Amino acid sequence: MSAPWLAPGQIVAGRFSVKALIAHGELAATYQAVLAPARDVVLKVFSPTVLASPAGAAAFDRVAAMNQGLAPDSTLPVLERAIDPTTSAPILVTPLSIHPSLAELVRLCPLSVAEAASAAASAARALDVAHGTHRLHHALKPTNVFFGPGPAYVAHLMDFGMTALRDAVGLVDTEALDWLAPEQQAQRQAGVAADVYALALLVYFSIAGRALPRGVDAAALAARAREDGVVWSPAFEAVLAHALSPSPAARYPTAGAFAAALLEAAPDSA
Repeated sequence: MSAPWLAPGQIVAGRFSVKALIAHGELAATYQAVLAPARDVVLKVFSPTVLASPAGAAAFDRVAAMNQGLAPDSTLPVLERAIDPTTSAPILVTPLSIHPSLAELVRLCPLSVAEAASAAASAARALDVAHGTHRLHHALKPTNVFFGPGPAYVAHLMDFGMTALRDAVGLVDTEALDWLAPEQQAQRQAGVAADVYALALLVYFSIAGRALPRGVDAAALAARAREDGVVWSPAFEAVLAHALSPSPAARYPTAGAFAAALLEAAPDSA
């Protein structure tokens, strides 16, 4: 299984002119493209084998539907779906973010504890809105969360439900596993708590500049923070450890509750 490789200038689905490759993987490749008249968009171009099985086709339909109609002030929703006649690849079209992803932000400079709490609060608001419409993300990672400038760090999320699509086509994405809750890795039923866990992983990444190892517990969190030179209060560490509990029932009940606890434990200056 491999997503199509497209060259700059190549026309996709008869309407989109490829500008540049953003990322390439087995399941999908992401391209910046132009939709006339001079409107930049993002194309997520999937491997044609996604539609080869009933399970894959049904999962693709669910992902497309889940990402359509999302709030544009806090997400990058799917604008349309298409199939490229040349490659037979299914495509999802989203707006191009004018702001950097968390991965790009951290590559420039990790966030302070206060900045990370502010960014997490914005992402939590977006998650709570989506959860209120029965949309669980379950695929949060540094490359699909985008932030505006501080101190507000307004968040925009994309790629809701992408892990379920990978599972449906039998693809194990080792990079994505680093950002999944334990119950997702064990392929048990997951809910809101899985997104809370993933958001906690992103908070650590935003401060430390690298991901936590899988299955981290409170003791391992403290040891890894010391190793990474992270300095925060015991109260902040306790909030993060609570959100990273291996038991979903032991975590915060909502992303907003987790973010509120983070903000309370973070320094006042952001």
